[in-house]
Amino acid sequence: MSWLPGVQRNPAPVTGGSFVGPVTIGVIHTTESSTFRPDDDSYFGHQSWPHVTFIPDDRLIYDDAVWQHIGLDVAARALQNRSGGVETNREGVVQIEVVARAADPSWSKGNGRGVRNFRRLMAEIEARTRIPHRCGVEFRPYPQSYGLKARQRMSGDQWETYRGWCGHQHVPENDHGDPGAVDIANLLAIDLEASMFCRLGDEGEAVEHWQLKLRDLGYYKNADIDGKYGPATAAAVLAARRATGSTVKSGDAITAHAKRQIDLLWTRWATDHAKAMQAHQRTTRQNERIQALERMHYEPGSENCVPHVPAITS
Repeated sequence: MSWLPGVQRNPAPVTGGSFVGPVTIGVIHTTESSTFRPDDDSYFGHQSWPHVTFIPDDRLIYDDAVWQHIGLDVAARALQNRSGGVETNREGVVQIEVVARAADPSWSKGNGRGVRNFRRLMAEIEARTRIPHRCGVEFRPYPQSYGLKARQRMSGDQWETYRGWCGHQHVPENDHGDPGAVDIANLLAIDLEASMFCRLGDEGEAVEHWQLKLRDLGYYKNADIDGKYGPATAAAVLAARRATGSTVKSGDAITAHAKRQIDLLWTRWATDHAKAMQAHQRTTRQNERIQALERMHYEPGSENCVPHVPAITS
């Protein structure tokens, strides 16, 4: 899916064209402004669009903090691409513009809603691409990070083999120093929700968790809880999501949206199951009391025995 579910959409009139390879890099920019309005003359007259604009405001819920402009299956236009060098925008890069200034990376610190929203955004993008959840570069403070020859900037060869998250300051052929010294380790910290995201081909405890839930719901028919996200798990995910009314066509990933849908089904199931168990227990206790009373009433030799008196018939 090239468009993120639930977020604000502000489609760009132009894109960077097709990618030259799989999407394996995430690039973080800063807008060098404190506000963003989709109807203003943003991104240099609507020519240098990123895929997504992110507003790091703790007052905003995730859906209101994210604006998507370009689908994740085509290139954005926020990087310089000098003739005769490597591909930058089209290399297989998802680009995020954070509404902040490179000289003030405080938005990336702590564990407020803004940081949690950004973590979720990264996880949603990773679930739809091949970007690994890692960073192998140093984020330097601005303005030290500025310049074509700044020490943190990658060479063309390094760029073409890089996998993971980086900043505008790391991209070759570019002189920008944003997003500054962001706390990338904090942004990459895996919280419980993000750690539950997985996709076709993944293995581990997260997959096992969903297999168990889907089995409880009756959608995972495979007898083995093997922790492997294969066709059986994908089919179960698709069936469960469609049961909520979704029109998705694939169950190849557990995204945040899929997680909410399956969790909703499971919560309903667990509530109904608990009610059924309580009713069964009440019925069992009632039956046991009735049986005990019957034994006391009819068993010969019982001190509480009440003799049976035949009905008088005429």
